[in-house]
Parts: sequence; C-alpha cells; structure tokens
Amino acid sequence: MALSDDTVPVLLAEGADINPAIRDSLHGCEVTSVRTFDQARRALEQQPFRLVLIDLQFERSRMLELLEYLKRLDGYQDVPVVCLQGTDRRVSEALRQNMNHAVRAFGGRGFFDLRAADEMTAQTCEYLRQILALNPPSRL
Repeated sequence: MALSDDTVPVLLAEGADINPAIRDSLHGCEVTSVRTFDQARRALEQQPFRLVLIDLQFERSRMLELLEYLKRLDGYQDVPVVCLQGTDRRVSEALRQNMNHAVRAFGGRGFFDLRAADEMTAQTCEYLRQILALNPPSRL
C-alpha cells in the first residue's frame, strides 16, 4: 500500500479486547493491525512503520519475542516501540515494573498498563501522540 507523505504508518500487534482508546489516539495514522507473529513479520516486510505498539496478550504472550525480532531488523533500531497491557487481565505492580524493565532492555520505550485508570490511558495516548510528533516521516 502506498502511503502519502503525511500518513503515519503504525503497526498494532494486538491481543483480544485491546483498549479502544489506543486506536482513538492514533487518528490520522494508517494503522495495520496484526494478531499473529506471522502477520506481523509479513507487515514489517511490506512497509516501514514509524511506531509499533505491542499488547501483552499478543499471540499467546509473544510481546517480547516480537519486540526482540523487530529490533534486529534493519531500519528498526530507532523506531519507537511501546508495549501495552490493554486487556482486562490483572497485573500486579511488581509485574508491571518488571515488564517495563524487560521492554526497555529489549529496546522498547516502555510498558504501560492501560487498565489501571482512565488517567493512565489518557497519559499513554498523549505520550503516543508526542512520539509521533517527534518522529517525523522519512522521505523514501
């Protein structure tokens, strides 16, 4: 798919029931949604993305596997990757902190728990908009 110069390509590797506020925060973006690792791999081969979002429940909890794969691809070392807990499963504060450390160790920007409160979801959505504003499209 050919994108216009002002279209922002975003890859969303989602689990079931991801928070709809995330999609709403990506208005003006060309969102490619994938639910399996193979779909993600094919999407990454087809076009470059300026932002990648990965849900904790992405295909049997393969979030970190996809993050590691993506950061090894040519051209993706500087692409921001944000990992999310966007479903209704409960995650303890200790697990959230450990996930945040793991995501950062693999080269991601951070791990955000979007079930915690509307305020956290709003802050995360604003953070995503800031990433997109600071990461302008490259001219290919």
